[in-house]
Amino acid sequence: MEERIARTIRNITTLGDLAQFEANASKRNALTDEVKAAIRARSTDLGRALISESTGLDLADLSPAEEKIVEAVSEYVGVMKRKGKGAPRTLMQLRNRGLIDAAETAVAHATPTQGFQTLADEDLGDLSYEQIVLDHPEEFSPRAIWYSRRTLGQPNESPRPPAKTTTPTQKRTETLLQWLRDEAEKNGGQLPSFTNAEAAAVLGMYDMHQYGRVHGNIQSRIDFACYLAGLPPLGLAAAVPFDEAWRQEDRTWAFPMNLMQAAAKSHSWNAVDFDRIASETEGLPGQAHISWKNELAAREAKVKAWAFGLENSPPSVSASDDEKQKPSRRNPPWSRDELILALDLYLSFRSSPPSTDSPEVAELSGFLGRMGRARGLSEAETYRNANGVYMKMANFRRFDPNYTGEGKVGLRRGNKAEEVVWNEFIDDRAGLSIAVAAIRSEIEQAVGSSASEDCYWVFVCNPKKWAIDQFLNRGVEHDSWGVRPSDRDRFAPGQLGIVRVGVDRRSAEERDGNEPLEPGIYALVEVESEAFEGTGAKDEFWAPGAAREPGWPTVRLRYLRTYLRHPLTVDTLRKERPEVSPLLLNGFQAASFPISVEDFHAVLELLGEELEELPFPVEQSKVTSDQLEMMEKKYLQASPEVKERLSRTIERGPIGALVKKENGFRCQLCDALGRHPIGFLKASGEPYVEAHHVMPVSKKEVGSLAASNVMTLCANHHRQMHYGGIVVVINSATFDFMLDGIAVKIPRIGVAVTTAEVPTPEEPLLSCVGK
Repeated sequence: MEERIARTIRNITTLGDLAQFEANASKRNALTDEVKAAIRARSTDLGRALISESTGLDLADLSPAEEKIVEAVSEYVGVMKRKGKGAPRTLMQLRNRGLIDAAETAVAHATPTQGFQTLADEDLGDLSYEQIVLDHPEEFSPRAIWYSRRTLGQPNESPRPPAKTTTPTQKRTETLLQWLRDEAEKNGGQLPSFTNAEAAAVLGMYDMHQYGRVHGNIQSRIDFACYLAGLPPLGLAAAVPFDEAWRQEDRTWAFPMNLMQAAAKSHSWNAVDFDRIASETEGLPGQAHISWKNELAAREAKVKAWAFGLENSPPSVSASDDEKQKPSRRNPPWSRDELILALDLYLSFRSSPPSTDSPEVAELSGFLGRMGRARGLSEAETYRNANGVYMKMANFRRFDPNYTGEGKVGLRRGNKAEEVVWNEFIDDRAGLSIAVAAIRSEIEQAVGSSASEDCYWVFVCNPKKWAIDQFLNRGVEHDSWGVRPSDRDRFAPGQLGIVRVGVDRRSAEERDGNEPLEPGIYALVEVESEAFEGTGAKDEFWAPGAAREPGWPTVRLRYLRTYLRHPLTVDTLRKERPEVSPLLLNGFQAASFPISVEDFHAVLELLGEELEELPFPVEQSKVTSDQLEMMEKKYLQASPEVKERLSRTIERGPIGALVKKENGFRCQLCDALGRHPIGFLKASGEPYVEAHHVMPVSKKEVGSLAASNVMTLCANHHRQMHYGGIVVVINSATFDFMLDGIAVKIPRIGVAVTTAEVPTPEEPLLSCVGK
């Protein structure tokens, strides 16, 4: 092979370009064995880089099995790219499960996977997950080995696969936790000094050179669970921690190792501690660094507070469900109504209960606190705190056959009342929903409802159950949506939301031969009603047996924008806005959940939408000029954090509509540049123009809701203001900026406000950058 060709291949930077190079070489009959080998080697390198970028996995210092998995996926991604396709589901599995667990899950199917067949067709069967499992049986479960042997045509001792159990990573995690629990119990709650080699030997890993990274990953998962539970990291109870543990990386602060070690070694560990840690590990991905990386990206301050706060943590914790205080102040036993609410939350997330710091647990904890005060049970801030709610959900697991059937047990501590409530409602979910609604209604009437709060919502869709692509293709504007029972009283007309589609697990036949939908945002919607009891979902888009039963809380929705052809994918959202809620990024097993205004605006910006440009009912825009002064007075000095629903409505339409009319529907920039300022005419005969908030509402600056913060622009100039990196200086009477090298001054609209003094500083008020 000529050096020129080899150099060209080495310099190719994307799999798409490499696929095009291969196609060109094939057309010219230049695809020799040497060229093929060079293309394959470059494809593997680029595939590895793509895996790292797409999944966030740390691909350094891998175990032999993990290294082989990366090589296999790199080859598979390259093959799919050469076929003009991608491998989003494979990469998503790696991101969510880690390397070993992704392979473990993929092989345990009744029929061979697409990846297996693709690699076999390319004569790369030695890189299939199945072959990797058999080459490294010590890292996989007997069930994965059984399926791999069958797929590869090798005999099994049993005609049936072993029962499904926890993944090998979780099994090892639980084994190590049990050993640490036993060691603590034998020493009165104190962990005796042990080495990492001794701990690894408990897992059958006697060669730390070979298995040090695998054991370190297990220990790091446990340490992350300790963080979630608010406990010292168990890994630092070892005599000497791993060299690579607790690295500072690019942060401005370092973990206080001495402090953390002292807390772990002095802590009095008990059964409840270990139960909580074990329960937290069940929801974690196989590779610990995924959890740590995501948490540090989203909540670095919280991680830092935990690490430095261990110095002041007590040497022991309570063994009760709630945080134990002085005997005279101990919280009363859980009442029947409280247990009903806790059971409802548990069953809403039966397969994967939310963590202690989840919004669901926090919401129920807060509600139970209000309930306790309303009924005169307790005024304590710790009454039914998040830890107590989480532990109560774990208590219910001991009755759940879906959980105990896998050989697990829930928290053993509890009382007879939990079993009574479980037996009463486990087969009567409609009755449970009615009971929950009655309890919440009573308390909210006593303490005041929060339904007036202006919420933003995520409506979750599983295309396997409801074919949203077929629905969106119909162009339907109004529909209904079943919502989470715990949120039923928070919905109100006028609220906004997004529709998030999860993983598309439909067969090709169920998709009518179309490509599977990518996880992402597919619609912007407006809530048109409060929640009501649905009559049962019966439309044609539901899969057989998947429709919701009658009585489920439901709201009416209006579709404002749909994005079936160009959705905002979760991959893009994760790359561009990694700080948004993990529930939005990773998915959530619920029909609906609230998100913050910041997260909603982040999604809106990536969709290229402006709130004031969304279609809204005509009656909303019927605001007379006389009302503009009232609105200006109310919102000139108001922050967008004001929770009145009117603030959201004004942000969307009336202020913008009035400014458009005041400016004669002219693009103020075109006008200033001497161009024709009137755009095309809409069907109504009104010229089309867009309203632009110079200081973005999402920044929550005082005055950003006011008419004086709005200019009217044509569509092109509006987008240029957002994405052109234009710096605007907001003066008392004008917006000043440079546009394409030209200095521009745009007059700010003036509204006389006679009942309040408005500051008029001489100096520029504010500078902002459109993006």
